[in-house]
Amino acid sequence: MQEISHLTQEQILNIVKILPFFAPFSPIEQELFAGEHARIFCYRTGEFLIQEGTDDHTLFLLLAGAASVVKEGTSIPLALLEPGDMFGEVGFLTQRKRTTNVIVHPASLEATPAQIELAAALAEPLQSVYTTFDPPTTTVAMQFQRAILQQQERETRIQLKKNIIQCLLTRVDTMHERLTRLTGCTPLLTIDADLDAALHQEQTPSLALLEETTDRIVEQLLAFVEDLNHRWIAAPSSAHA
Repeated sequence: MQEISHLTQEQILNIVKILPFFAPFSPIEQELFAGEHARIFCYRTGEFLIQEGTDDHTLFLLLAGAASVVKEGTSIPLALLEPGDMFGEVGFLTQRKRTTNVIVHPASLEATPAQIELAAALAEPLQSVYTTFDPPTTTVAMQFQRAILQQQERETRIQLKKNIIQCLLTRVDTMHERLTRLTGCTPLLTIDADLDAALHQEQTPSLALLEETTDRIVEQLLAFVEDLNHRWIAAPSSAHA
């Protein structure tokens, strides 16, 4: 792992503007995210971006390359990460110890049209990264420390958490479909009664209540993802073949 320190804030801002994750934010908010808390690191195949059991609370956005999410003691990948993917949200939002490993692996030869488009858009701002390191890096990721949460206005913080929720929902859909196809079971996300009532209230909630509700949605989504992970690992090994 090596930090990329030669990029200017303007170059980092250009990267932030390209990433779909930051599209809902205003130009001023994007500048805040591209400020002193945004750090970019390069990794080589086999290196850890995240190690299970550590107290690291960083949020990651993958810019280039690929990585796999695995639980300690198993080689079954829980997820394959591609450019544009977010990860590390559990420690970032809850300050819990890391629950999985994230390890760099060679990029897949297959890519969706959206991934190809994103890679092309990021090629120019990342060009200097690929020409700086020898041997060449294989994966590049942007990091944000948890401290950035406390330094945002509440509305911006809520939007950040909503973006993370959207990423989690996409991940849940993928995991749910994969698990259903593999085992035939269809686990359902259960929302507790108080949260369900908060989601269906007709009055516009205050920002404080909105953030509290958002945090509770995150907690239940994270618990559901962890349940899906356990079910995936527990599936018969023959089913993974």
